[in-house]
Amino acid sequence: MRWRVVGLVVPAVVVLGLAGVLLGAAEPGGSASPGDEQRPAEMMAIELPVEERALMPMIASMFELAAEGDVDAAVAVFSEKSWSSNEQTTQKLAGFFERLKAAGDYLGIELVAVRRVSGSLTELWTLAWYERTPILFKVRFYRRDGDWRVANFASSTDLDQVIEQAPLTFVSRYEAP
Repeated sequence: MRWRVVGLVVPAVVVLGLAGVLLGAAEPGGSASPGDEQRPAEMMAIELPVEERALMPMIASMFELAAEGDVDAAVAVFSEKSWSSNEQTTQKLAGFFERLKAAGDYLGIELVAVRRVSGSLTELWTLAWYERTPILFKVRFYRRDGDWRVANFASSTDLDQVIEQAPLTFVSRYEAP
């Protein structure tokens, strides 16, 4: 599978990071997982809650199916898990996947943020990487009776939302090589 949890880029991440340090999940300045050593503390990956772990593979499978040219199967994955799988919504999603062909080859997908409103409402922000441009794909999930369903989705090539919420690292002095 070509996806991974990168880290959270939401204001609450600092609080979550501190909670992890206090609970012994990571030491101050330490790493939450291998390979995070260069990442600022605010960007350390935290574990996705157990009940939400199955959501990311569903999103990844849609992109993988579309990349293989099976847009109908990608839309079927969405429709199977959607509260609003009406004709207009499925046509919108099919059109989205068709337009992605212009972005070049599909390279993978990363979870970059989670907005958890409650135990029954959560939004996953993913970046789908393509040869020519990354695509921000946000999916809002609503859980009723223990079953997660897609409530809404949005996509954009305008990454300003993600970039504005990412931590800024200041460089005190830079000398050209």
